[in-house]
Amino acid sequence: MKYLISSFVLLIFLLPYSAFGACELNGFTVVYVNGIFTNKSSDAQKDARLLEYEFFKNSALSNVQFITGYNQSHLAGAGDLIESASQLLGSSINNYDRDTILLQIHPQVTTRKILLVGHSQGTFYTNEIYDYLISHGESKEAISVYNIATPASFVSGDGGYITSQNDKVINAVRNAASKIGAKQPLSANITIPLTAEEAANSYGGHSFSGVYLANDSVRIVSDVEDAIKKLVSAEVPNTADASCFTPPAKGLAYYAQKSVFSVADAAATGVVATNRAIALVGETAYNGALAATQSAVAATETGFKNTLAVFQINVVKDFFHTLVFGNAGQYEN
Repeated sequence: MKYLISSFVLLIFLLPYSAFGACELNGFTVVYVNGIFTNKSSDAQKDARLLEYEFFKNSALSNVQFITGYNQSHLAGAGDLIESASQLLGSSINNYDRDTILLQIHPQVTTRKILLVGHSQGTFYTNEIYDYLISHGESKEAISVYNIATPASFVSGDGGYITSQNDKVINAVRNAASKIGAKQPLSANITIPLTAEEAANSYGGHSFSGVYLANDSVRIVSDVEDAIKKLVSAEVPNTADASCFTPPAKGLAYYAQKSVFSVADAAATGVVATNRAIALVGETAYNGALAATQSAVAATETGFKNTLAVFQINVVKDFFHTLVFGNAGQYEN
């Protein structure tokens, strides 16, 4: 009898954890997705931790975990601006960054109920991640989006958002969108006064932690809490290993894009100082971004959807120039 009991206990410890169901129906996961020109360790994760701190300081909920879905910068920021232009026009150049974020958070998400919180360009990705999850078997009732300082014209799943009337980056996007015929970002629904320093900065009023969280953390936490409380989950047999969602496949196209960015990002970083990226990115960096992307298309035609068609239209370059050239202020994420 002792032998049988010992064998049973040993079997429990040897079996994969997923055999018992790794995804919890109770509890919530908040995934924070950062904007462009953001360093993972010093900026994106710091912002996520600050959001977590403010949340638990102002909310009675306790069964919530916060993780970072890092939106990596490419080509010293030039690639991000070009991607943002394409997203503003209604379609991402490719799914590489979206898929990379999903693959990154996949082992960290342990709850069925997920709230995606995006800032700036990260709001394009929270919208895209929501659409991916819903189209791959997850329940609409279990996934939601809350976006902050969003240049997008909508929030997937009819989620909430907050954008300040004094956000100079979003106001610049509005101006650029009107020139290229793109959809306007969502209307401002709050007014955060600018400090003298923010007023003097061409990109003032946009920082996640320095502006939005610093000035209206109570509203943000309230919005996040309300969104979380509305989430409802049910067991969904969507993955063979009982994880919380089906991750994207890492095929040849994904690895080809990864290789291109690995080389191009390193080269661009050597040319453009990251702490002054928006001020120093110029024609050379833009042309380099374009050439690198076209090389990626040559390497894998299916990896970048309609990339050449996107880049060959003048509106993308017009958008890029409107946001970058002639602006001397330093971008602050």
